[in-house]
Amino acid sequence: MSVVSPQLGSVDCSRVIALLEHYFENIVGSFWIMSDFDTLEMRNLPDWWLGIISEKKSAQAILNGFKEGKFEGGHNNPLYYGICIVVIANKENPAAFSYLIQEVRMDKGEGIALLQSMAKGNVTARPVEALSPALFLSSRFDKTTKTYKFLKQGISHWSIYVWEDYCSYLLASEGRKMLTNYWRK
Repeated sequence: MSVVSPQLGSVDCSRVIALLEHYFENIVGSFWIMSDFDTLEMRNLPDWWLGIISEKKSAQAILNGFKEGKFEGGHNNPLYYGICIVVIANKENPAAFSYLIQEVRMDKGEGIALLQSMAKGNVTARPVEALSPALFLSSRFDKTTKTYKFLKQGISHWSIYVWEDYCSYLLASEGRKMLTNYWRK
């Protein structure tokens, strides 16, 4: 399994959009984590966002929210800034997964452009609420260790192994239906 770590501080969704446009058949789905990445805590997310989890056309449902103005307010909006984890599979070996982690702001040039590419192919865009990055760290590391305290400083301190562990956990806990649908195709 390989992981492409985010280019934190430099938001550019073009590599993910190119992947979606040229290798659509290898995309399993995506997870959207809207979090305060300085503290790794989940923000107070609105009910409509969490309700998207059950939507079949989840990318389009998020785009509809954008059209309705639900992302306005910049950094004051809990949905303005987050991370998208795109799950990728090898067409010849669906059990071989990798992840592409993309930092996103929910505006036309970034997160919304990415969602538009996903909506074209009906790629799952699954909002995550179950496990914040902070809860994940506290479940994996002893809170008294230097490692935990270092990682708790924010995602820029996460190693590739911590990202891989987090993505694997999300896939195991939240992505079962997404994987089942991909394998059925």
